[in-house]
Amino acid sequence: MAAQTATEPPVYRLGVDAYNRIVASGALEDERVELLEGVLARTIEVHTEPGADGYGRSETYDRESVLPSPLAGVEDLDVAALFAAIER
Repeated sequence: MAAQTATEPPVYRLGVDAYNRIVASGALEDERVELLEGVLARTIEVHTEPGADGYGRSETYDRESVLPSPLAGVEDLDVAALFAAIER
């Protein structure tokens, strides 16, 4: 494992079974997280194509993503910048 700097939080890798037990316990009930390559990662979920029966499409974006703008002339959203603003 690579050395971590003082500003990086320690990382504990989870297996799928451990993640599923945590989810089943309800500990992550109100959290927007996902298991990505063994690491719990904060995510946002975007729903599009609304209809009478709900949304036709749902996509999950993590901190490394860029959320494409649906409008011409509007910049794409850097998800890392969004999380930085939320976590202040």
